[in-house]
Amino acid sequence: MKRRKVIPAAIALVAVIAVSGIAYAYWTSNGSGSGTGSTTAGAANILTATSPALDPMYPGDVAQTVVITVSNTSATQAAYATQVVVAVTTGNPGCSASDFTLTGGTVAVGKDIAAGGSLVLSTANGFVPPTIKFFDDPNKNQNVCQSATVTLTYTIS
Repeated sequence: MKRRKVIPAAIALVAVIAVSGIAYAYWTSNGSGSGTGSTTAGAANILTATSPALDPMYPGDVAQTVVITVSNTSATQAAYATQVVVAVTTGNPGCSASDFTLTGGTVAVGKDIAAGGSLVLSTANGFVPPTIKFFDDPNKNQNVCQSATVTLTYTIS
């Protein structure tokens, strides 16, 4: 009778060892693999900036706020704007950017602009927009600035 009890016990022991070995091999197996992906360079120059026409400027006038709208011209890609830098030029010889006081010429944006979307850089939207006014220089004849066209150029980065 002992032999009949030993054989099933031996078979059970062998089965337990075999299952343990299979489980160990399953959980400790090694392997390797790889995958690939791609990115796009994105579209260049898809952000534009515009502002309404300025009121005429003259000696002694008050500063006016320059409300800038940054627009994304892409129909498919969002674009990130870090800042907008404003530069002043005029079309009249002798009348230069130094004849105007531009305050806050760099506007921090730090926003994604959705495809086809726009963002108004106004105080109502939490931005500090620039201001501009004519600089009345008492040491200089500024008659060359009469009827000058003042152009604001925007660089978006």
